[in-house]
Amino acid sequence: MVLPNKRASLFLKQYLSKLIDKPIWLPQIIGTEELIEQLSDAELIDNTTQLFELYEVYKKTETEPETFDEFTKWGQILLHDFNEIDRYLVPTEQLFKHINEARAIEVWNVDGQAITDLQKKYLKFWEQLGKLYVLYTQHLKDSKLVYQGLAYRIVAEQLKANPEQFISENIKADQLIFAGFNALNKAEEVLISELKKQKKCEVIFDADSYYLEDEAQESGMFLRKFRAKEVFKPFQYIENKFKGDKQINILGIPQNIGQAKYTTTILKDINPAEYTQTAIVLADENLLVPVLQSIPEEVNGINVTMGYSLKNTPINNFFEIYFSTLVNAERFGHKKQLTYHHKDLTKLLQLPFSHLLFGKELCHSISAHIIKHNWVFINKDKLDWINNQLPIKFDETIDVQQVLAKCLAYIKTGKDFYVANKDDANYTLELEYLFQYAKLFNQLVTLTNKFPVVETVKGFYSLYYQ
Repeated sequence: MVLPNKRASLFLKQYLSKLIDKPIWLPQIIGTEELIEQLSDAELIDNTTQLFELYEVYKKTETEPETFDEFTKWGQILLHDFNEIDRYLVPTEQLFKHINEARAIEVWNVDGQAITDLQKKYLKFWEQLGKLYVLYTQHLKDSKLVYQGLAYRIVAEQLKANPEQFISENIKADQLIFAGFNALNKAEEVLISELKKQKKCEVIFDADSYYLEDEAQESGMFLRKFRAKEVFKPFQYIENKFKGDKQINILGIPQNIGQAKYTTTILKDINPAEYTQTAIVLADENLLVPVLQSIPEEVNGINVTMGYSLKNTPINNFFEIYFSTLVNAERFGHKKQLTYHHKDLTKLLQLPFSHLLFGKELCHSISAHIIKHNWVFINKDKLDWINNQLPIKFDETIDVQQVLAKCLAYIKTGKDFYVANKDDANYTLELEYLFQYAKLFNQLVTLTNKFPVVETVKGFYSLYYQ
């Protein structure tokens, strides 16, 4: 069974368990991306790894390549475009040819004057994209690596070229069932269509006549398109539940936090037996943490379907200011030596997470010493005095690996504190934040070791932020 995502798999298993009264063999239940990765016979890599791999290829195509810092500004956009091009099986040779022609028309001088050096550089940039795409995708294939779009293209093209051979070599299951899909990209459509022609799969759509039959309802646009295609027939499982009677209560609650806090009152009025049929839908993802903190203690086993950006977590404030401090220290310093500014250090030492790491009294003591002695720029002897007070010392020179080691040390200290004090307060969310940051920094350690192209703190900060 192939579902849009892993979460759908979790719920399908729950509902299947209610329909059986004896042990059975569970069908293999996977998401589309997992299926595509299996069929492409390559490893799917994340965006950050792609960026480093693309830069390696880019350096070989240019006599004077940009620095990695400059490259990241447009490299991520290019990766996104490559991904979309492949997911929708766009003919790349024609596409890049048309792009180059369109850009040439842009800089064409009607009066017949020669184009400037800047315009020549502009055209050269666009001309290299097609070449970069070909070299990059070949580089990944040679390394048995793929990004999502490339995996889709490989599978769709191989399947279309020789369906019977591809199926016999790559698909061991007797039957595939695609369920719960709404919009399909071109590669997914090709995959399902070819499998259906070979009687190797079945497609189960889930729709309601309210939005499917009404042409004005955008929600049914893709499903109406698929229903008209012969390959997707019979188009089954059309329900009629949206038009039933509903009870809707509208409450006016001032401020976002007020809405989050009022959730407690609403949940306490609901019968606990109905909790599994209750959904809280947020219009603003920033309300996720206040809502989680407002849910009554008697409500257990909450299923959170929202993503929550790391940049919105409290610990990000510490790392943002820490990296800004290092960037400024690099700017004020000389060669590889760092020179800190007093405002950056005192600001960093005021943060709650700094108090947890170094001790509140020690942070106040160091800040007071800096102010009392009127230190403006801090390096060498002054920095030595500060570092002698701290359990984790500030860097004296620029070294990206050293910065990453410090970040992981900060995370470990924070984790040890939360684990040691878990009886005094619930630190579940804080530990989850630290875990996600540990994953992030460990990944950066691996990548910067493998690709030693990040030479400045500013470049590292840019990469971290992305």
